[in-house]
Amino acid sequence: MSGIYDAPASELTKNSAGSEFGSVERGIAGDYELTIGGVFSEAKSKLNGSKGPAWVAIALSMVAFVAINFSLKFVLGLLPLPAFFSSIVLQAIVTLLTTPITVGVMLVGVKLAADVRASGSSIFSYFDMMLNLFLQTLLIYLIVFIGILLLVLPGIYLAFAYMYAGSLVVEKKMGIWEAMEASRRAVTHSWFKLFFVWIIIMVLIIISAIPLLIGLIWTLPLSLLCFGVVYKTLFGVERATLDQE
Repeated sequence: MSGIYDAPASELTKNSAGSEFGSVERGIAGDYELTIGGVFSEAKSKLNGSKGPAWVAIALSMVAFVAINFSLKFVLGLLPLPAFFSSIVLQAIVTLLTTPITVGVMLVGVKLAADVRASGSSIFSYFDMMLNLFLQTLLIYLIVFIGILLLVLPGIYLAFAYMYAGSLVVEKKMGIWEAMEASRRAVTHSWFKLFFVWIIIMVLIIISAIPLLIGLIWTLPLSLLCFGVVYKTLFGVERATLDQE
């Protein structure tokens, strides 16, 4: 008997044909090989030559986030809005505008991991999917928040399980819930491995930031490559989509 949260198989597998490395269908079925050491080994092997595009993407996203926040705060500050309402409006618009950029940064990692030409400026290429990504982000926030209220652990599980949903919306052209379910079901097969992958990455970033932030030159691009390696292993990649700048 299928679970009440299972989306129709036809919707979740319709984009798997033609994928390289893995596929959505195989990811959902858990038909992939993924190890913690393998993720880091492959990401490290691709680090040379990837730091430039990765850092352009990271730097541009940082500049964009600061500019968006500063501009919106300035504009909203000119309007006679209550502080609480102004804060809500600010956060909503910031999320709307920055989510496509964030997904764009993640997709740079996917491109680099899949040996596809990657340009840092491609992070601004996905504003046509801005509304879908925004609504998906709000839905994920809501579900994770409910999960946190339910003894915390369900929220932690869902936060990691939905990590690849935004990239699936863009790279596979999937619907909001379809992408969330595909991400959740694929990640669930290796949830603890992926949890420890990101714990290790966070520890590496913290340690590398201690000596004057110098180590971040390597660890931030490495984190993007790890994301990309996991994504292509679980879901495959559509080169025709990734080649679009």
